[in-house]
Formats: sequence, C-alpha cells, structure tokens
Amino acid sequence: GIEPFLLCSSVTCSIAQRLVRLVCPKCKEDYDPEPQILQKLDLPKDRQYSRGRGCEYCARTGFRGRTGIYEILEIDSEVRRMVLAGKQSNEVREIAASKGMILLRDDARQKVIEGVTTVDEVIRVTAEG
Repeated sequence: GIEPFLLCSSVTCSIAQRLVRLVCPKCKEDYDPEPQILQKLDLPKDRQYSRGRGCEYCARTGFRGRTGIYEILEIDSEVRRMVLAGKQSNEVREIAASKGMILLRDDARQKVIEGVTTVDEVIRVTAEG
C-alpha cells in the first residue's frame, strides 16, 4: 500500500535472508545425491556432497548450527524506474539477476558446494518449486 515514489526515494537496497542448517562436523560424510535433485539445483554431478549421519553431538539430526543465505537487491536507477512504472517483482528480479545480483538459491548452491549444508536442506528452505 506504499506509493512507489516513496519507496524509490527512501529505499537503497533490499535484503532477503533464510537460515539453513549446517552439516554436523562430527558425523559429516560424503554421499551422492539423486541426479534429479542435483539437476533441480543446477549442481554438478561429478563431485561428492556432504551430509551428516547423525550422532550424539547433533542429537542424531546430522545438523549442528545454522548459517544465513542472502539475496541483496541494490536499488539503482533502473530498478527505481521499474518500480515507478509498476513492474512486477519477478521482472525487477530478472533484471537485477542479469546485472549480477546473487539470488538466495545461488548463495545456497555455493554453500552446498563448499560442504556447509546439504542439497536437501537447500530445497527445503528455498522451496522454489
């Protein structure tokens, strides 16, 4: 319900954050996720991924702690024009991504590759279909 010109004059960036669970360092193991899951996340099939087996340290969950995944939208002149023109959020997001904005799922994908979290955790938290 906020007028677009008020948003454009006062907002300089927008940040989205989700928390993902960290793979337990005490019971961390390599495994091969199902190919369709890797395809869904656009992850390479020719590498090992991590998960926790479950141990006393992590209360048999395979996870211990959390970390954030982030998406930061800088409100530049092009985004301002789009907001003022009443463009849909998905259009603004596409333009920002084409200019290098890192999306939530991109940040999460990197954390999977680094072994920080699991493929299943990223799907659970980002739930993009």
